Amino acid sequence: MCYLNISKIDRPIIEKNVVLLRKEKFERIETERYIKILSTHQRIDISKSYFYFTLNKIREMGLVTKNGLAFKAAIPFEIKKDKVELKEKILYVTEDKELLLMDLERDEYACKSCSIRSLCVSYLKKVAKESKVQLEKERPRDAWKELIIAMERNVIENATYLRISGLESTEREKELKESEISC
Repeated sequence: MCYLNISKIDRPIIEKNVVLLRKEKFERIETERYIKILSTHQRIDISKSYFYFTLNKIREMGLVTKNGLAFKAAIPFEIKKDKVELKEKILYVTEDKELLLMDLERDEYACKSCSIRSLCVSYLKKVAKESKVQLEKERPRDAWKELIIAMERNVIENATYLRISGLESTEREKELKESEISC
């Protein structure tokens, strides 16, 4: 079972990077309002101040710069102990200027009874072709998982460097240091 959302993009596409987002930030992007603001610069059913507040949050995530999209794909990650775990979700910008969100962790549809199966398969093939990934799985959910894993592997294998912003200590680390000092 999964969730698929497709929106037309009105913004220019400035960069074609892969962005790794913390799972919490990615889940915020998954909301309909964030998707609308990410894909178009028109304010639809929201106040001007909330629109720009949300747009600034999206900019802080590295997804928008100069009012254009600054990514080709966004993949969420979660920190588990000392490891970084990439999740089974993807936000992808197609060559046809469509924003595609695939979340394999949601329980919206099952492949057998899915009302959008043909649409899902067509976008699966489109993303696989654009990212040059050969798919072997027949069931759409399994093929999406295979595609996301291949894209994640490609990012890891081809990364020359990873730039991490904010080397300052987190609040939790500061608390731990303060408690060590006071003991």
